[in-house]
Amino acid sequence: MARFIARDSVNAALRYWENVEEAIRWLLEHPHAGGLRDELDDPVLAAVRSWPVKGFRKHLILYEVEAGGIYVLMVTHGARDYARHLKRRRG
Repeated sequence: MARFIARDSVNAALRYWENVEEAIRWLLEHPHAGGLRDELDDPVLAAVRSWPVKGFRKHLILYEVEAGGIYVLMVTHGARDYARHLKRRRG
């Protein structure tokens, strides 16, 4: 995503990357802070949570809580069909 943003602005892409990293660090300390994505309505994806990327209000970090931390599944624009992509990754 940062590469796509960089086409228009390298500074915005760097800010995006920094904000994603900051959010992930915060989620490591507060793993249950993100809301469950109930609308996914699929048992395979029942544990998926999301957290917004600061300054990029439509971008989401999709992750699952694991013992000792989180597992980031993807960082994406909220308008994308991320449920389809997640299901494909899970098989």
